[in-house]
Amino acid sequence: MDFKNPYENKNYKKLIFIPLVLIIISLALIFLNGIPEGIDLKGGMLITFQTNATINPGVLEQKLSPFSKTVTVTTFSVPSGNGVEVELENNPALTKAESDLEQLQTLDSLYVSAEVNNTLSTSDFQSLRQQVLSQAQLVLSDVNSTASVGNSTSTALSVAQSAYSSALNAYGNNIISVINSVAPISNYSVNTVGATLSALFLSQARTILIYAFILSAIVIFLIFRAITPSSIVIIGALSDILITLGGMSLLSIPLTLDSIAAILMLIGFSLDTDVLLTIKVLKREEGNVYDRAFDAMKTGFMMNITTIGAFAVLLLVGLVFQISAYYEIGAVACIGGLVDFVATWGLNAVLVLDHAEKKKKI
Repeated sequence: MDFKNPYENKNYKKLIFIPLVLIIISLALIFLNGIPEGIDLKGGMLITFQTNATINPGVLEQKLSPFSKTVTVTTFSVPSGNGVEVELENNPALTKAESDLEQLQTLDSLYVSAEVNNTLSTSDFQSLRQQVLSQAQLVLSDVNSTASVGNSTSTALSVAQSAYSSALNAYGNNIISVINSVAPISNYSVNTVGATLSALFLSQARTILIYAFILSAIVIFLIFRAITPSSIVIIGALSDILITLGGMSLLSIPLTLDSIAAILMLIGFSLDTDVLLTIKVLKREEGNVYDRAFDAMKTGFMMNITTIGAFAVLLLVGLVFQISAYYEIGAVACIGGLVDFVATWGLNAVLVLDHAEKKKKI
């Protein structure tokens, strides 16, 4: 089937309208609705289990409310029965104990280093020793443990670590017991991410995304060696990511390490189609710029269809078997594939053609 070249009539306002509207809507969704964060970025406990009983999410949420201010119960069907996901916030006492335990480990490392290297005076050394013991006692107090830290710093550290681990296990076991009282559990898995680790994951994810854009911008500039074409390509990638994030907000797709990996992949795919368009229009000589843009669009369309088809299979597998990583990667990639087509051939193509016209390369 032959399609009419949308760039021949130079009606750029119609072409750019949809991408701009999507960008505005996406910004509104991101700032007003936000993007949900997964356990690995916000911390908490995620329990996934299977049962043959029928689950009432409201009842289970009420039963688990003493353990967390926010409890989210999601049910789904699996071949062997009913699947359930229970998401809880981190326990404040355990979060404080985790933080205090980290401070204890830092103090103990300083104490051991001072002991080996003899870098402190006797009074300072004894003061540091007392800090270690006091910090260990604070951890025990956080978890309501009656154990004694003793007089040895190594013993104090071991006792504090053991008390924290026991409290964490007891907390999880109590939750499992409550769930089991509502519905018999056939098998289950527990994923717990502490506040410190989740903060680290979030910080690293932000850093990786920033570096990805910076390095991409450098590579793009080296390819074109001109500010305007390079900026247009980067604008295309930013538009793709922004609209995709808006779609994640609208569909409540959580921001996790898995979905961030899909976003990084989407950056590469977006740059690929944008570079294809820009090189075809600005650096090739056959035909006119409108024909070259349309030719690039047809190639990009096949690339988009292939990508969406492949990740749609992954998305379907994730939905059927409730594999969250497959679902998140597949959903983000499918949304990104659709968005890339609209943004590249609506927004970027208009900007590139306008630039070409100003340079009189028609």
